[in-house]
Amino acid sequence: MIDNIIDRRKFLQKSGMTISVGLASANGFLTPAEAAGLGIPLQILSKKEATTLRSFGEAIVPGSDKEGLVHFIDNQLAQDPNDCMLLLKYFQIRPPYIDFYRSGCIALFKYCQAHYGQEFEYLSKAEKDEVIKALIRGRTEGWQGPPAFLFYMFVRSDAVDVVYGTPEGFEKLDIPYMAHILPPGGMAT
Repeated sequence: MIDNIIDRRKFLQKSGMTISVGLASANGFLTPAEAAGLGIPLQILSKKEATTLRSFGEAIVPGSDKEGLVHFIDNQLAQDPNDCMLLLKYFQIRPPYIDFYRSGCIALFKYCQAHYGQEFEYLSKAEKDEVIKALIRGRTEGWQGPPAFLFYMFVRSDAVDVVYGTPEGFEKLDIPYMAHILPPGGMAT
């Protein structure tokens, strides 16, 4: 049991590394943004799941689509669960982690269909904001999936990682990037 306990330092090191994860290619490593820009095929997520996560993540953290949110999540879902660096790993969510994301996407789809008559990606900005507020506040009547707030929180964490968890992201925030060990440009899958 003690092997499953993670200390603060190890957690911060792992979560700090999250932002540097890239995808292996014939030419070396790619960041999630580069993989998305090159149209690298997804390994785990379906097209519909990718569309839902892309739209949902972008509504929560603008710029996450450009930074490759979907490729980041997909790459991490393809990892051995012990090596996965998605936040849900630290909340005792049982692998395979795709089950959590998949059921969250389905629940979001059904919730938006029931309350707005269309999928999340087609909602107006105001409607997307309403949905996000409902998830945060736990006011999601008819939600059938993982806890709505956890789904929001984990996608938000992934989106924040790809937008602000890099040296460039820290620069956007005008915060000095002072990692103990600089992350590599990417890591093999």
